[in-house]
Amino acid sequence: MSDALLIVDDREDDSFLLERMLRRLGVGNAIVKLSHGQEAIQYLSGESRFKDRDSFPLPSVMFLDLKMPGITGFDVLEWIQRNPLPQRCLVLIVSELNALEDIRRAYRLGANSFLSKPLNEAEVRECLRNHPEAWEFADPNSLQAAC
Repeated sequence: MSDALLIVDDREDDSFLLERMLRRLGVGNAIVKLSHGQEAIQYLSGESRFKDRDSFPLPSVMFLDLKMPGITGFDVLEWIQRNPLPQRCLVLIVSELNALEDIRRAYRLGANSFLSKPLNEAEVRECLRNHPEAWEFADPNSLQAAC
């Protein structure tokens, strides 16, 4: 299995839309969609149903919603700070929150970029262009076409 991309969002329609955009832009990485922060922590720590790293590899990219019930995206970021991952993982915040303090807090906690909901393809394309090492493309020419 290739490097996985994690989409952590409690709204299934937002996860579906993001996955569709990534595929349309040529991203070939395996995509794992999780619906809440507790699942994200279990995935990242290899606990529960995510023990098998061959089936559930550490992600190269995580799209993380901040506003989720229970364990929020902020909680996941704090967990990552306390439990550094053994490999680099690009953390892209995807959220409706646009209060400046929330954005600053996410960056202080280690987020690499912030995408506002509703997502648009231009912002996602910009992430591909700015972090080409994080993506696998089904067609080697996809990166040039996407950017």
